[in-house]
Amino acid sequence: MAGIDVVNTNGGKLLFYNVDAAVGRGCQNGRSDVLLVQYLLREGCKAPDLAEIQNGAGFTSMDITGVWDQYWDGYLGNYLRTLKRKGKRVMEDRRVDPVVGGRLLGSVHHMQHTILFLNLGYVQLRPNDFPRMSEAGDCPGELRPVIRPKFVR
Repeated sequence: MAGIDVVNTNGGKLLFYNVDAAVGRGCQNGRSDVLLVQYLLREGCKAPDLAEIQNGAGFTSMDITGVWDQYWDGYLGNYLRTLKRKGKRVMEDRRVDPVVGGRLLGSVHHMQHTILFLNLGYVQLRPNDFPRMSEAGDCPGELRPVIRPKFVR
């Protein structure tokens, strides 16, 4: 199930939104994980330097459905290809794997996780909404309870 997690950076620990299991072609594609990836990817594609991703996939609608299909696979593929062209160290494997153990880089490929790039895209476009994404007006209703911060005493 998607949720809030912590990643270790040189500057300390940062909160981010993480998937529980991989999303993409041939992956588990849990509903809340897919909703999170679809929402972050749709919002990230609104950045001026990433706007060609949707059109490049050959489709016109980025409806958030919670189901991974060929349309979303195309969007993710174009997103990763665009990041790679911009010099980002990202795997073009059409997968969004979870960050495990707070590690910034993948244990096998030693590149930054796609889910972190998706988070960065959202925070750059919508810095005021990022800390409370579950309260954003366009956040999918089903996603809200799983990414809502929970405080423990």
